[in-house]
Amino acid sequence: MNIKTKLTFGIGTLVLMIVLIIILSVVNLQIITDIAPSTTHAADALHTAILWIVSVGALCIIVGIILLFHLPSSIVNPIRKLVDGIQEIANHNYSKRLELKGTDEFIKVSNNFNRMSARLQEYHVSTLAEMKSGKQYLEAIINGINEPVIGMNNDFEILFINDKALSVMNLDRDNVIKVSAQKIAITNDLMRRVIRPVVDNVRPQDPIRLYADDKENYYQVEYSDITQPRKDRSGMEHKGYVVLLKNVTEYKLKESGSEFGRLELKPKITKPIELIDYALKVNNVQAEKFNIQIEVDYPEEKIGKLFVDSEKIAWVLTNLLSNAIRHSYETQELS
Repeated sequence: MNIKTKLTFGIGTLVLMIVLIIILSVVNLQIITDIAPSTTHAADALHTAILWIVSVGALCIIVGIILLFHLPSSIVNPIRKLVDGIQEIANHNYSKRLELKGTDEFIKVSNNFNRMSARLQEYHVSTLAEMKSGKQYLEAIINGINEPVIGMNNDFEILFINDKALSVMNLDRDNVIKVSAQKIAITNDLMRRVIRPVVDNVRPQDPIRLYADDKENYYQVEYSDITQPRKDRSGMEHKGYVVLLKNVTEYKLKESGSEFGRLELKPKITKPIELIDYALKVNNVQAEKFNIQIEVDYPEEKIGKLFVDSEKIAWVLTNLLSNAIRHSYETQELS
């Protein structure tokens, strides 16, 4: 039964019952009129007429109440379920299915809805698979680059970072993806030096110096903007940054007359405690990840100052402590 038939049946039933009451009233009135008022038949006829009219009237009321509650709900409830289903699809719940009953139209709508949601689910799954495959392909390309590469969005959250960058910066991938580079920079000096020009919107001219692979290295930091067309095709919009650290150690040392890979020492008077505190601060995040507690046992007597290259010593301590954390499963004590 379709909606039109259901409405026609309901309204037709009420009309017929009203007509029936009118006919009964007219017929019984005619019967009563034809009978002499003084006879006993007149009272019986009046009683019978009233009984028929009341019975049919009560039946009309009952049928009307049934139609009042059933007919609108039989139409409104499927529409409400359909609206809820559309909302689920809008929220990307493509597994939603409908089982509308009652009329031919709603059954047809239910079948078409389920067919549409099934196709959307298939498309969603295939799209996710393609995106995952594309992401893995992109990661393979980025990791194949032999220079540190970092990608960030406009909020400086790290979107991708290759293995070389993780190694140079002494970071763990699980602790940096979708994490703000500014937050990482609090405990990572190299990250701080790399992102500061981006945050301050100033591009550096000179290479930065750091220690990797047990030798002094120079990296020229290059910045590229990530842009994409606007949805309305009115131009390009900025989406983030790509940072590339290009190793220029060979060229830098040749220009300065140094031998490739040779360390240039710049000693100065330094407090040993400052070097230790620096190494602890840099490795604090990694230590927490491995549930490693680092304790420093300082001697009771005052520690004398050292005349060393503090920057290189700090990096040596940092690397030693980092390696100790990675290969430890129990609490380590630094003394």
